[in-house]
Amino acid sequence: MSGSMGSRAHRRFQGRGSLGRFVPLAFAVLLLPLVLLALPVSSAAAEEVTFSISGTVTGPGGEPLEDVVVQLRDEAGDYPGYAWTDSSGIYVLEGLVPGSYKIFTSNYQGYVDEWYDNHVHQGNYSGEGADPVNVTTADATGISFQLELGRSISGIVTNDSGQPLSESVWVDVYDTLGNHLESTSIDSDGTYAIAGLLPGSYKVHVANSLGYINEWYDNIPDQGNGSTEAGLVDLSTSNATGINFKLDEGRSISGTVTGPGGEPLEDVFVRLRDEAGNWLNYTWTDSSGNYLLQGLVPDSYKIMTSNDQGYVDEWYALDYVIRAGNDDGVGAGLVNVSTSNAVGVDFDLQPGFTISGEAVDGQTGGFIPGIGLWVQILGASGESYGGAWVDSDQTSYESTALPAGLYYLRTFNYSGYLDEWYPNLYCLQYNLEDSQPISLTNANATGIDFALELGRMISGTVTNESGQPLSDSVWVWVRDALGNNVTGSYTDSDGTYSLAGLLPGSYRVHTGNTLGYLDEWYDNVPYADNYSGEGADLVSITRADATDIDFQLALGRSVSGTVTNDSGQPLSDSVRLGVYDEQGERITGSSTQSDGTYIISGLAPGSYKIRTWNNLGYVDEWYENVFRLGDLVGQGATLLDLSVVDATDIDFQLSTPRSISGTVTSDSGAPVQQMRVEVKAASEPGVVLSWTRTDSAGQYQLGGLPPGDYLVRTGESGGETVNACGWRDEWYANIACEADPTGSLATPVNVSLGDQAAIDLQLTALDITPPETDFAFLNPFFSSLRPWLAWAASDDYRVSTVQGLIDGEDAHGAYGYIYPIKPGTVYGYIYPGADLAEGAHTAQVAASDYVGNVDPSPASLEFTVDTTAPVVTWDAPADGVTATTRTVTFSGTLNDATSGAAQVDIEVVQGAYRSLHSTVMSEDLDIQDYIYPGSGSWSTEVVLPTGTSEVRVRGIDGARNASNWTTVRTVTVDIPGDPILTITSPSGPGTYASGDTMTVGWTSDQALTTGEFGVWVRSAADQWYIGQIVPATGGTGFSKSITLGLPAAGGYQVIVAYRPSSSAGWGCWATSWWSFEVTSGDPFLTVTTPSGPGTYASGDTMTVSWTSDQNLTTGEFGVWVRSAGDQWYIGQLVSATGGTGFSKTITLGLPAAGGYQVIVAYRTSSSAGWGSYTTSWATFTVTGS
Repeated sequence: MSGSMGSRAHRRFQGRGSLGRFVPLAFAVLLLPLVLLALPVSSAAAEEVTFSISGTVTGPGGEPLEDVVVQLRDEAGDYPGYAWTDSSGIYVLEGLVPGSYKIFTSNYQGYVDEWYDNHVHQGNYSGEGADPVNVTTADATGISFQLELGRSISGIVTNDSGQPLSESVWVDVYDTLGNHLESTSIDSDGTYAIAGLLPGSYKVHVANSLGYINEWYDNIPDQGNGSTEAGLVDLSTSNATGINFKLDEGRSISGTVTGPGGEPLEDVFVRLRDEAGNWLNYTWTDSSGNYLLQGLVPDSYKIMTSNDQGYVDEWYALDYVIRAGNDDGVGAGLVNVSTSNAVGVDFDLQPGFTISGEAVDGQTGGFIPGIGLWVQILGASGESYGGAWVDSDQTSYESTALPAGLYYLRTFNYSGYLDEWYPNLYCLQYNLEDSQPISLTNANATGIDFALELGRMISGTVTNESGQPLSDSVWVWVRDALGNNVTGSYTDSDGTYSLAGLLPGSYRVHTGNTLGYLDEWYDNVPYADNYSGEGADLVSITRADATDIDFQLALGRSVSGTVTNDSGQPLSDSVRLGVYDEQGERITGSSTQSDGTYIISGLAPGSYKIRTWNNLGYVDEWYENVFRLGDLVGQGATLLDLSVVDATDIDFQLSTPRSISGTVTSDSGAPVQQMRVEVKAASEPGVVLSWTRTDSAGQYQLGGLPPGDYLVRTGESGGETVNACGWRDEWYANIACEADPTGSLATPVNVSLGDQAAIDLQLTALDITPPETDFAFLNPFFSSLRPWLAWAASDDYRVSTVQGLIDGEDAHGAYGYIYPIKPGTVYGYIYPGADLAEGAHTAQVAASDYVGNVDPSPASLEFTVDTTAPVVTWDAPADGVTATTRTVTFSGTLNDATSGAAQVDIEVVQGAYRSLHSTVMSEDLDIQDYIYPGSGSWSTEVVLPTGTSEVRVRGIDGARNASNWTTVRTVTVDIPGDPILTITSPSGPGTYASGDTMTVGWTSDQALTTGEFGVWVRSAADQWYIGQIVPATGGTGFSKSITLGLPAAGGYQVIVAYRPSSSAGWGCWATSWWSFEVTSGDPFLTVTTPSGPGTYASGDTMTVSWTSDQNLTTGEFGVWVRSAGDQWYIGQLVSATGGTGFSKTITLGLPAAGGYQVIVAYRTSSSAGWGSYTTSWATFTVTGS
């Protein structure tokens, strides 16, 4: 049977208009397929084989239920058909293509809907746990449902005068977690009823479009607070009637949105946000540009526009604040409707700028295949300004309505291409600050193009031990050689995965799943307790894609059981279970199902502990019946042995908590505030179960306790902290903690029969000396309108509070109790509650201790707010100047009348070289007192590298305001005789094993017959290795073979430098453009001694020590000393006898000279060639005697 839903489903499935908020996702998921119920089941082609599913739907007594919708959900999550039950309760779903389906009911008669077979539908819209019905070879019959009558919620909705509201009002039901379940509109008499609910607790919400304030039950205005403050409606034992709402008339905000020339703008989205940041009501402008936001709680709001017509959106303010890149409304004005409606809240929008260009395949120049790509636009701080989508059959994009400013662009694609920052910077290697900004000031930006290169790919299949593919719920992650996450993807329905858009290089790959299998690193390395991937194989895609990177996952062990309360009732949904290893490290976890059961799977064989967490008010436990508040490692918990089989029936029965409460007073009867009160089990007085602090009346309450005997005391446990707050700490009752540290004489408090109140303690004051307070910094200048002023406070016992004033007003950040861990000095900050004006201000701070003594002499501070940057001028060197010496004089002036001219920064950039030089304004200044001149000249010498450098200057004042960088100038250092070097090999990316040799080649533009070159390898983390010296023996071409005894990593580069003699500084240098990768091979060696420069007499002994990154049990080491002239001496052999640390004592029978270095090398056998080697970084000198 099929047909129109008609009015029969009106109550439960009726759609809604604008509610001043978004329709919840769960409701939208349910609503969409039912809106489509008017469409018949799609018929198959005449030649296609189809099947049917049929059955009956009955009530609790077996009576047939008519007009129940029975609906299908296929494996893709689509809803391909439905049918109605007839008068006999029979339904037939026909014309079904072969496959597997999940089936559920939907009714308006008040029964609890189900998924087949006997799985509750409420709150489970995807059919998790439902039994699939297969129709691959034959029809399925007897697929029947027996529905139970559910609970209902009913009531009436009226206005504040008690008159029923008859239209445009909707009632929604949510579960206790805030998930939307059901919805209906009210009838003409204002009444409503929502039926078919499971026994339990619910939250009810009313929404309207009549201008009344929406509410949560019971009388909680909906002001962006979600359901957090709503009252619960209890359906545990019966239906709930009289769940009534009386809606108050709300405030409204109205205005007009216009464009240039005052023309009205239609269809502009206008939205409201409260001061807490919650998005609230919204609407659209009409043909006259007018809008109305109504049903508002009296309060203050921010308002913004959103349009797709090319105008720059704004937040409402006296001076309009641009919305783009400012989703939080920083600087927006507040519209106050506390006492009346707000009218005339108008917007005058102006046209924005446009950025456009092309995004193409870098090889073909055509479009990017697949689903297209996204060009994202960001501001200088990374804030999003939207972007533009490029469809897969297009190459051009355009983003409009951008305000004037600087923008940074990048791509996002899902077609395997390497995303880029503009221009031509791979996103996997560079960040926003590396890219080139696009300036929009006077005109649109066109021709902002991207030409993307196809990246490398890693692909494979994930199966179980039987070879069956694992689909959908398995995630495959890729990490680079340094352990950083790069990308990831779920497996497809056939268990395959592909991870595209990767840079050439080496990666580690691992799985993650929720199916109970043991995750792995490739190849067959367990993931559990090995999150860095130690021992995992590197997958290289330097030269080609990597295919067949397959995983075969073994099924792990599981722990299962049931969680109930002390009455034996199952605890559902809100109880979480955590599994820990023997050391107390959390491994994984899960939550209870609706029947209180749980299962945690995917555990490796071994021993585990398990515990509960709940927000239902019960006492959590470690298994088995081990209770300790705050015990995060499970001391005393039972270990579950999963070495051979799963652990079942691991049940918890959580107790209703008890409490102990009372009052702490002084010996004069005055309340003692913020005193720490601890509770301990009488059977284990060495462990603090819980603690709290007394309130302003001296009262405390310690809750969450299971039945039993307890000891109560003030202060902190431990001999060093007794009486720490200046009061004499006591056990209940009247036993000094100082005299009885273990509480052996304390009176136990029993809570087996219920809570215990009036457990009072009376303390004697020991602290009679007030604390001292001071400001803890020297610089009185601040560049923030809300400066944080640091203070320091000290006391013989402990400081409790610090109160501050700024310009006579209460300061923020100084209130509340500090709880220092020991006597002495504590530190903190105060700051103003509102922006300060520029100029001079005053501040005060005064500390109090726990006994109530107050500093009689508060600390005072005079400070200045200065947000204006200094003015810097730059006189020398001139742009384009050529210097014949590397030391160049920079000079100019710096002016700042408020906080003084403090510092000048000079940035130097040449290729990969970047340095920052800073100079203070005058050597005569007392910098410790932060006294700077208002203006003055500056001059400093900067050592520049040979060649052309880009340099720029900025000034910094005493408040640390920095001026903008000046325009870049070029300065060329051309020293007669200095060569220009170019590295010729390696000439492209490559992959080497640790221990391989590499020939480094380079050229000079001059024939060099004196001096020497240095050859290094630099890692991506700026670690320098090898350090070979090559004499300049004539000619313009040079080379050096080096052994790559390097850690496995990517991003290495070769560096070559030249100096005219061994005593001169390194001058010109060159860096290889291409980077290369080193994979695991020979061990990586590090010389640990000698660890620094030294002087030895010829004939002295030296102990050489080194380490290996591998445990070496075979092979041998060679130990040499190399001179600065590349002469090698000594040559001692050391056997690799196991371990990672080695040493050898050698006698230095060497010529008197400087620049000696130690060399250590390794080979696998005496007949093998030398592989990895290392050189001591420091050099040493040998004297003649």
